[in-house]
Amino acid sequence: MQTNQPWDHPSFWPYIARCILRGFHLPASSFMRTLTDHPHAPISKLAAILHHHLSVYPRSHQTSQYPLESQFVSAHRSWLSTLRAEVSTFLGGRPKGSWLEEKNGGGKDWKRWEDGFRVVIDLMEGKAEAVLEQAADWREAVGAWGVLVDVQLKRDDLPYAPFTIVRARLTRTELHSHV
Repeated sequence: MQTNQPWDHPSFWPYIARCILRGFHLPASSFMRTLTDHPHAPISKLAAILHHHLSVYPRSHQTSQYPLESQFVSAHRSWLSTLRAEVSTFLGGRPKGSWLEEKNGGGKDWKRWEDGFRVVIDLMEGKAEAVLEQAADWREAVGAWGVLVDVQLKRDDLPYAPFTIVRARLTRTELHSHV
């Protein structure tokens, strides 16, 4: 299936989420960059913010930039606070459901777009619930956990991570089955 614009493809948002989960931030950034050409200004602006932050996401394996663990942790903390500040400034206090509305109103429903952006932002912020929701299975969740949720995860801690994740997934599944 070929579409005129990449964002029209039904796999556009799931692909970006999968890239982020798997630590492929540059491909996710490239797809996000395509949205900077979107004709709807709020989509273009938010996409530019996310594209930039995905392209500069600090990684612990970048030892030339972060020779000490504390430098990496500090860089990640700074990156995360800058991301949150820029997204918050963009949103300007708008509630869920109206993130992408223009100031003059406009009648189009932007829910699908907002949902896609919300998943990307939640993953980038390292929200555990988003990782558990988007991960295909516990193995993908474990991989994403160390990159997105607990960026200080050490090799010695890795045996305990699956237990934390499986417990969280089970708790979430149990809660949903009782609702």
